[in-house]
This record gives sequence, structure tokens and C-alpha cells, in this order.
Amino acid sequence: MKNYIYNKLPLIALLLTFSFSITSCNEDETLVREGKPTLSLAAKSTTATEGENVSMDFELSFPIGSISQVRVEVVGGTAVEGEDYSFNLGTVDDQGGGFFGGDGYYAEMPAYLTSYTLSDFITIAENNQAESAETIQLRLFSVSKAEALVDDTFTITINPHNERCAWSLSMSDSYGDGWNGGFISLDVNGNISNYSNQDLDGVQGYTLETQVIDVFIEDGAQYTFTYNAGAGNGGGPGYDSENTYILTAPDGTTMFADGPTPIDGDITSGTNTCN
Repeated sequence: MKNYIYNKLPLIALLLTFSFSITSCNEDETLVREGKPTLSLAAKSTTATEGENVSMDFELSFPIGSISQVRVEVVGGTAVEGEDYSFNLGTVDDQGGGFFGGDGYYAEMPAYLTSYTLSDFITIAENNQAESAETIQLRLFSVSKAEALVDDTFTITINPHNERCAWSLSMSDSYGDGWNGGFISLDVNGNISNYSNQDLDGVQGYTLETQVIDVFIEDGAQYTFTYNAGAGNGGGPGYDSENTYILTAPDGTTMFADGPTPIDGDITSGTNTCN
């Protein structure tokens, strides 16, 4: 019996060694995930054009069962906040102020994810002016007692539109109930927008109501203004006999004025000139 046990000792030792090796491997994998994950950006920069929204992509080194909180702070750039762009995020003050370790804006990455897009967190303003490209430099930080480590930078380059200038469009309705079907369309390089007089005050009954809007067109763009008559072309239900408009070019020269009962069809077209 003793000889049997003695003969089995090498096998038992081998099994113990194998078991220890497996346990050690598992422990090593666990050790890799000890501590907090790191939240970083998939891309450190992006470009946007005036009028667009900006997004950025988060990456987490491993998933966790709670949200990852991020503080976003403007640290540089040539663009002016409130004039050239605005944030679509709540502020750190909204979340508790100093508890989050500084000033700026607050963002989150949901739990159990390793990648996440923070969509449309900044809106670039339309300046309608000729200017050079501008930048926004952001820094991302961890908040106090954060579940993830954050220390990264993000640069946004704003590409301006070409120079734009405004056409003035004055639209009147003699009855005061807005244009009943008639409208003016503007085609700029194949992009179409429609405009019409609206009943904004709710007052009707032969009360003249005029609305004046600025319509911006890029310098050098091909444009066509068109009047589209409402059904009836004069009487009901279109009542174009109530409609008049004045279209003024960027240089201040009146280009076209028509109505009551404006002519259905193209008003003017050509290449826009801002200077």
C-alpha cells in the first residue's frame, strides 16, 4: 500500500502544478482589469463647416457596469464660444460644480460599452462672412471619483462657407391671413428653399401684413427665384390677388416687384455677386 502511494506521488505533484498554472493564468487576466479603465478618443481632431454639428467618439479600455463621466473644457483655439459655436451639453455647475473637479461641460459614456459616439455636442454657427478657418481646442478630464481615467485632447477645425451676401425678400398679404398656397422658391446650385407670407398675428380682414426676410446666397453661386401661384391664381382658394413681393439684390437695387396677382414663373436668375 505504501509503495502504491509512493508511486502516485509524482502524478499528484504534476496535477497540482498544472492546477496552479491554470489558476495563475486566470489571476493574471484578472490583474489586467484591476483599477479603472481608460477613456480615450478614437480620433483626436475633426473638421466641420459653418452650420454643422460636431460629434466625437469615445473608446473605453474595458467595459464597466457604471457610466463614465467626462469633463470637457475649452483650452484654446481661435473661434469664440457664443459667437462662432455653442455647446449642446450641460455644464459642470449643473451637475454639482466643484465636486467634478473644475469648470466646463459635462458628458457621459453609458455603462457596459467600449465605444460610444457623443453626437452633436457642439453646433457651429453660420456667420455668413468671409473669413479664414478657425479652431476649437478641447481637453477632456476625469471628474472627481470617476469610474474611468480620462486625459485627452480634441481639436475642431471650422471651415467657413464662401462669402455670402443677403437678398432682401419682402412679402405682403393685403388680407392679413398669409399667402394661401402661393410661394417663392429659390434654387441655389440645385438646393431649393421655399418662402411665403405667414399669418403670424392671427389678425385677418383686409389688414396688410408684411414680412421681410434676408436670404443668403454664396458668392458665385447659380440662383433662380420663382413665384409659384396658389390654386385659383387671383381668386379663391389661392387668393394671389392679395399677394405682393419686392425682391432686392445685395447691392440695394430693387430687382423685381410684383403683385397683386404676381406672374407665375421665374422672377430672376443668374450668378450671385457679393462685391
